[in-house]
Amino acid sequence: MARLTKTFTTSSRDEILDICDQISKIISEQIGNGTTKKPIVIGIQGNKNSGKSIFWDRIREQILGQSGIYLAAQSESTDSDDTLGYIREKITRRFESWVGSLFNTDQKIRLFFANMDLLFSGYKMKHMPLILQSDKAFEGDAHALKELGDVIILTNSDNSRAHEVPFDITVDLQYQNPDHDYWNEDKREWKMNISITSTIPDVCI
Repeated sequence: MARLTKTFTTSSRDEILDICDQISKIISEQIGNGTTKKPIVIGIQGNKNSGKSIFWDRIREQILGQSGIYLAAQSESTDSDDTLGYIREKITRRFESWVGSLFNTDQKIRLFFANMDLLFSGYKMKHMPLILQSDKAFEGDAHALKELGDVIILTNSDNSRAHEVPFDITVDLQYQNPDHDYWNEDKREWKMNISITSTIPDVCI
């Protein structure tokens, strides 16, 4: 299947949110109309602190609206540690599972998000079955991939464990200054090159 690529430069977080909204709209239309296969698999890669995790949150909000239910038993997204008696929370966002209805419809849909740099190490043993299923899915088992969710988003998708994943959409976020490792929305001190590659033509229009 042909793959199209669109590239542009941004210094606005709003433009990244617009990308998420565009992807969400097309996914919702295609799943709602039954005109695409499931799952739809999206890969997000790029520099550290370039906003990759925004895609999890924004696309979930746009696809599920207020109907999203977080499946805590099938997720590992926060953790805490105890240092000298002081409990501090740290955000790991290893993987998340969500269910709900496609926005403004009664069509059920499942979402699965995973950080490929964290998924296969340091996870809790109770999640071993899901990790093993993910391993099969990302090695080319189409049935295992479908069982993970109807929409799958993998951040750090350039990880070697994702080389066999059949991505429908890939987004690459790269700062123009290679020494820049964060954005400052207020001071506008960053510019980013973004490329979107997709087998779904409407995504790259």
